[in-house]
Amino acid sequence: MSGARHAGRVHHSAQPAALVGAATLHHLGWFYPALLIVVGAHYLPFVFLYGMWTFALLAGLMITGGVWIGMTMPGALSLGGWYGAVLLLVFAVLGLVMSRGEQRTTAATAATAAPRADASFPLRAPGGRVAVAEPHGRPRCAPGNPAEIS
Repeated sequence: MSGARHAGRVHHSAQPAALVGAATLHHLGWFYPALLIVVGAHYLPFVFLYGMWTFALLAGLMITGGVWIGMTMPGALSLGGWYGAVLLLVFAVLGLVMSRGEQRTTAATAATAAPRADASFPLRAPGGRVAVAEPHGRPRCAPGNPAEIS
């Protein structure tokens, strides 16, 4: 059964919509500010899930912007929508730039790093079996391969 109600209980996904709906019923100009607050609060867990401070900044700007626009300019119907759109676009570009910077740093580090003497890497054993180098230097057969390499 799809929808907000199931067996007499309201799903958690309906709560933000109810909050925005209640704010809009009270004052039509609070739709976008209430939506900014809900979406900003939605980004707060991402700070801890992904360990990225940019989500905290985005959430803070969205929440404070929603409160400020709703309290000072409730008659500006679309201002909150445009503010949220600009914020999301700016942070999308910021996330892309940060991601590409991390990819370059990772690639440069991998290219300049010298292989470790005890690194595990695949070895080909007689008969084409794959063996794994042990830390003490003697290779062993991969799991599921009973033959030993001499």
